[in-house]
Amino acid sequence: MTIKIKFLFQKILTIARSPRLISEWLVIIATILLPYQARFLWVRFNGGQSWEYGSFSIFVLEIIIWFAFILIIFGSEGGVKTFWKNLKSQAKAVLVFLPMILWAIASFFWTKDIIASATWFNYALTAVIYGFLFWKLSKEQKFWSLAAALFIGSASIIITWFTQYVPASTWLGTGEHHPAFLGQSVVQFGEWGGKYVGERWLRAYGLFPHPNLAAGFVVALLSSVWLLAHKINRSTVVSVVVFLSAIAGAAVLATMSKSGVIALIIMIIFWLIFFRDSFWKLPVAAIFGLAVFAVVAWPQALARIQGQQTFEQFSRYERILGYQEAWQQKTWLGMGLGASTLTAVKKVVLPPQPVHDVPLLILTELGLIGLALAVGTFFGVVYFSRAYKNRQWWFLFLTLLPLLAFDHYLMTLFAGLMLWSVIIGNLRDQADKIIWD
Repeated sequence: MTIKIKFLFQKILTIARSPRLISEWLVIIATILLPYQARFLWVRFNGGQSWEYGSFSIFVLEIIIWFAFILIIFGSEGGVKTFWKNLKSQAKAVLVFLPMILWAIASFFWTKDIIASATWFNYALTAVIYGFLFWKLSKEQKFWSLAAALFIGSASIIITWFTQYVPASTWLGTGEHHPAFLGQSVVQFGEWGGKYVGERWLRAYGLFPHPNLAAGFVVALLSSVWLLAHKINRSTVVSVVVFLSAIAGAAVLATMSKSGVIALIIMIIFWLIFFRDSFWKLPVAAIFGLAVFAVVAWPQALARIQGQQTFEQFSRYERILGYQEAWQQKTWLGMGLGASTLTAVKKVVLPPQPVHDVPLLILTELGLIGLALAVGTFFGVVYFSRAYKNRQWWFLFLTLLPLLAFDHYLMTLFAGLMLWSVIIGNLRDQADKIIWD
């Protein structure tokens, strides 16, 4: 025991003397804490209402990520030189993204809300920095840190479902929510002619700000963990992922997020198509978790599927109205990043939200030119990286499609932007086979 303690102490001293190792461990900690949404918030107001998408926040994760970046760049010997060397080696990738980046920066000159645009740019820049740091981790480091984050996120969602309560906590980064409170994060069933309220159940979201984001987070991390398990290919890793898959399947259904469940089902189908040669236990475990929770929460799930209750109709109405307004508000230049909700005129009770469709959101905020550049950037990345020959790319792309088509958080929220770093970080290692071999 004394020898082990001495070895551990020496290990800690070695890490403490190396800024590079400290930075690496900070990135691992930040990855584990991805579900953690605590922040320092400066709330602005729009028409007397708290306006989430126009408020400025500094997340705890941002502080950790920037500290890790500064350490590795300025704290380690040759850090700046190494950073520029890596940047030059990826010159082709930088050139592909450059037109889109320049257009996003140029939009600051005509944005309808400079604070909203600056906030979005701050989140996006942090996500890029995190992606650079996450990319450098080994497969094992990525796997175990993402597995921990997936467990924390999924467990917090399931706990929320069974407790039916979210406490107000500055340290957890959560606001108080109970099924009795008004809001769209509630499933209501048993309503008869508007006279009988019936039962109200909280759509679980754990540590996250919204059930849809919680579901998308679990799906994105689960897809990443599956791919990493396939690359590492060790029995211990596979056993851990089987356990996590069952929990994640239950957690996605606990959110009652339609887009999340659709994405999970698509992910399972295409995993069985692209990786049918091995690791079939992973989707089977996810199906098992999904099925067991469907039995437990069948009345709530059925209410969401049928969509006949008041809140379901209200949510559908708001989405359709959002699509219409986004299309009507299109211009060549756009309104500016993060500024689309400023001019929303929805006749609804809740504060305005961005349109629940990422391409439409880009059209609204960056205009027709911005959408054309975004599409060009996407095809440029796919072509120059030869990603279309890579089955893991197709798996991730098809999994993300429902989240991009039916929600906005992958572009609007800090947690959503951070998911891109995790997803892209999994493409560092080449897939084992080409899709058609």
